[in-house]
Amino acid sequence: MSSGVGAFGGTSQCYRHWLGFTQCRLAAPNPTLCLLEQADYMECLTRDKLKRRVAAKLVEAKRLADEAKNPSAGGAAHGGH
Repeated sequence: MSSGVGAFGGTSQCYRHWLGFTQCRLAAPNPTLCLLEQADYMECLTRDKLKRRVAAKLVEAKRLADEAKNPSAGGAAHGGH
């Protein structure tokens, strides 16, 4: 459970997501109605989606850099003209 207090005082960055999730769970007749709130809270804690997006961007940047170094290989792999 989240205390709401950040490491250096003040409100923690995920506390508002925790509040939203717990308020939904208290009000919802079925816990599955709170899956979006739970997902938001878990993303705030773990940043998994953000990490995957950054990794994909790094892979794409490397691919573009490799194509720039060797344009004939990159064009042929993608049906170059």
